[in-house]
Amino acid sequence: MSRQRFVIDSGASRFTVKAFAAGMTAGLGHNPTISIREFSGKVEFEAATMDAANLSVTVRAASLQVQDEMRDDDRRTLERIMNEEVLATSKHPEVTYQSADIRAVKTSEGVYKAEIRGRLTLNGVTRRQDVVAQVAVGPYNLRANGNFEVRQSEYDIRRVNVAGGSLTLRDELKFVFFVVAKLQE
Repeated sequence: MSRQRFVIDSGASRFTVKAFAAGMTAGLGHNPTISIREFSGKVEFEAATMDAANLSVTVRAASLQVQDEMRDDDRRTLERIMNEEVLATSKHPEVTYQSADIRAVKTSEGVYKAEIRGRLTLNGVTRRQDVVAQVAVGPYNLRANGNFEVRQSEYDIRRVNVAGGSLTLRDELKFVFFVVAKLQE
């Protein structure tokens, strides 16, 4: 069997993080969505079976950008807090994910449900992170979509209060991805 290698096309892909408000602001809909702008990665596997699959992804931590409609100065403040206090991007410039084991079950021709066990390194802390994805493999590209949750406290990230404490974020973050990867010859 031949091995196929696909490289992520970040320009054709979407990767976001949803934070959720807690406390008094929880009912006001202040749940910021953050776009992950710069990321790269690759996936390799045996053609036609997805056996011996391997996935690696690297995110430039400082590329995260608030997606929501808000005043420019509020956006800048939130992004500054995210970069300096939450992610400490000068100290930890990259977030990485490396699969340890991928089990793919074929659901239809070229379509798989992939259960990915791997290691996420965020804020200098590495922990196991499992991800489930729907994967469609074509002759020249691969598309995958799914979501997963991360607890900030598990990565030594302190919960943030914004706007003088009027916006507090919960510990849980929800990541959502739609990834397009192109076949490398």
